[in-house]
Amino acid sequence: ARGGAFSLHDAAERGDVEAVRVLAKQHLENPAYLQRKAQIEAMPEEEAARRELMLAAWSKDHRRRLFERRDHESCTPLQVAVLWRQLDVLRALVEVGSTVAPLCNGSPITHLILGVGSIRAHREFALAALAVVLAPRPNAQPTDVVELAARDDLRRSVLHLAAEFDFCASIEVLKSHGGDVEALWKLKDLEGRTPVHVACRVGSTAVLEAALASELGREAAGLPDLCGLTALHVAAVNDFAAGIELLFAALPSLKGSLDARGRTAADWARANGSAKALAALGEPSPARTEDKRKTLVLSHEICSQHYTCNPRFTSRRGMFDVPPENVNRLKVLLDDDLGILRSARLEGHLDWQKATRANIADVLRVHDFSYVDKLQKFTRQLEADEIGELDGDTSISGLSFEAAMFAAGSVCDAIDSVCSGAHRNAFCAVRPPGHHAGPRGVVTCKNDPNGSYGFCLLSNAAIGAAYARHVYRHQGVKKVAIIDFDVHHGNGTEACVKNLLPTTVKSGFEAAFCDVTLSAPSYKPWLNEQDHENVLFASIHGYGKRMPGLDPDPFAAPRIGMFYPSDGANFGFGEFDQAGAGQPKIIDVGQNSKSRMEWRSSWRKYVLPAVAEFSPDLIIISAGFDAHKEDDINMGYISALEHDYYWLTRQLVKIANRCSKGRLVSVLEGGYKIQGQIVSPFARSVCSHVAALTESNDAEQYNAEDAAWEEFHEQALLERARVAAAKLQQQHAAGADDGGAAPAAADSGDAAKKSGAVDDDEEMAMLAQDQGEPVRKRARREASRYVDYKVLNDQLNAELAEARRKEAEGQSSSSSSAPAGPATNEA
Repeated sequence: ARGGAFSLHDAAERGDVEAVRVLAKQHLENPAYLQRKAQIEAMPEEEAARRELMLAAWSKDHRRRLFERRDHESCTPLQVAVLWRQLDVLRALVEVGSTVAPLCNGSPITHLILGVGSIRAHREFALAALAVVLAPRPNAQPTDVVELAARDDLRRSVLHLAAEFDFCASIEVLKSHGGDVEALWKLKDLEGRTPVHVACRVGSTAVLEAALASELGREAAGLPDLCGLTALHVAAVNDFAAGIELLFAALPSLKGSLDARGRTAADWARANGSAKALAALGEPSPARTEDKRKTLVLSHEICSQHYTCNPRFTSRRGMFDVPPENVNRLKVLLDDDLGILRSARLEGHLDWQKATRANIADVLRVHDFSYVDKLQKFTRQLEADEIGELDGDTSISGLSFEAAMFAAGSVCDAIDSVCSGAHRNAFCAVRPPGHHAGPRGVVTCKNDPNGSYGFCLLSNAAIGAAYARHVYRHQGVKKVAIIDFDVHHGNGTEACVKNLLPTTVKSGFEAAFCDVTLSAPSYKPWLNEQDHENVLFASIHGYGKRMPGLDPDPFAAPRIGMFYPSDGANFGFGEFDQAGAGQPKIIDVGQNSKSRMEWRSSWRKYVLPAVAEFSPDLIIISAGFDAHKEDDINMGYISALEHDYYWLTRQLVKIANRCSKGRLVSVLEGGYKIQGQIVSPFARSVCSHVAALTESNDAEQYNAEDAAWEEFHEQALLERARVAAAKLQQQHAAGADDGGAAPAAADSGDAAKKSGAVDDDEEMAMLAQDQGEPVRKRARREASRYVDYKVLNDQLNAELAEARRKEAEGQSSSSSSAPAGPATNEA
């Protein structure tokens, strides 16, 4: 049973109960631990109280070293047992004293179990695992007790997840173990939605029935979310007729309820074309044929054979320095056992198809042959698992070129499907990503004259757009919009769009006694001379230095590196530079902050109206999820959350419904926070994106008036949040002045959060914190982390000048007659 630092994790993964027990016994009977324990126990009797405290602390710390050690997935052994569905190991770990308190990437143990249970094949395990962790334990410490009111990083209770995954049986297990489930119905997540709202959004009849059988569940159905929507409004938006009937039977008074905009559920049903909901509401409904087409998911196994490091490293526990772009990104999405796209929320809404290889002619509409040929020759020199370096960022292996060809081919296949009408829309779960790959590979700019590949080989979105323009020009596809919401500017895609007009490419080298500059024409038409008029590229991304909020001028203080790819300043909207006549249509919004609310506002103000006005015949999304606030690679920029991706995707679907008969294709780009697997921020973000593709109504259409109201409402909420955050900060400061009142207030506030009894000020302060405006201790921590060096430099210079002025005045006064009276030492 001996082994390395992660022996217990490995034993949990393989289901070795005996090894778990032996390792735990060896650790708890460690001679050094027992010796120190004996020393503490030998303390004098008059120090009995101190002795007991020391013993408890020493025992707790010793247990933590074993049971709370985290592996490369940031998981404890107990969490590994859950993810690998090792029920006997889970029982053994609980018996030997493993704590259940640690979070798995922001998710409590109950949420992790329900995440595993989102796959229907694992529901029996999930129910048994819930029973294990909820069972009372003798001599239990506070960390050994599951807190039912605990929430994840999106402030979702366990009932929110039960509703999202239509997992009503889990609620019965919670009740059977003495849990106070009733109070959980009224808890709200970051969107202000209760589990009843969630059940109405995803159409979970069983969970809704369970909620309405409870008095507090019925009260929760009438509570408004942040937009003032009750559960009835949500059911009407999502055409959940069965839910409407259940709500009417339990709460007839809901029928006339108004949201923050003064709309009834019937108003929302009419606006969204929800025919079944209108009928359930007793309203006349338009006669139309229901669109039963599904969302297509395309993938290919070769995309998981594009290795960016030794393949053994991505499966070996304890390897903390693997590249962020690695094969496990697709595993958390597509794995048959635990891929998030196999979850119950998406079950029955997806069709699956294996991608085909792109034709070379389709690739060469976008990329130069010399670049494609170089890539292919380089990979042919490598073995399948041998790693080669394109640059410091990007590694490839023997099958990387083929993986890139299949990734590009998946977009073409998706376009075939949506343009033929076989599917409503499509998502391509492929790698390597492509939005940094220009016509000749690396794209440079003024701030980075060298550039890098940025993990990308072929521009998948641009290849798909060129394919659609060329192949479907007689089937009504003339205009194509490419929308990029990755946190990094899609400089490669933009370069491909700019290359729709003839340009001159310059390159140079140093020769003896001179520098040589070479110029060559470059032009890659996709169809004809009007390409640039019929293609729109739009991107909102982080732009500036490697800490958001600093002066984005690379030559201004502090002189630190730029956020990759150092390009993408504001262009093409408002008072910023516009594309001239005969120039490609490009909109770049370079966001120099970490505010997700600013990100949403920019989409509403600058991009969505422009895309609707452009009226594309096809929308292609470069879907990168590295703007998530938990993703390490974004350096703090944007800080989006899962429901932001859901919201944006649904807006783009509405534009596609209005302009392009719903034709929309999404292709995976970035997103690297995969720790925690099915509960990882990346997995949850992709699930939200694909759910928005599947759950949207084909009759929903983009409306600028709706967007304007939403913008006004969010700004009003944000102002309330700022006021609430300032108020709480003042209260905390006042408590600190009172000598200890602040910690007590903070403790009571934390307890209120867990129980759900949080007042309006606390809720709104959380919204301010969530959108990038820290409160309380976080404000001080953030202030010390993000120093405005320019302001600091100016302050130091001013202080130095003042000191010199006083010194000069002192010298001047000493040269005159000395004043009467004794000398002093006053400074």
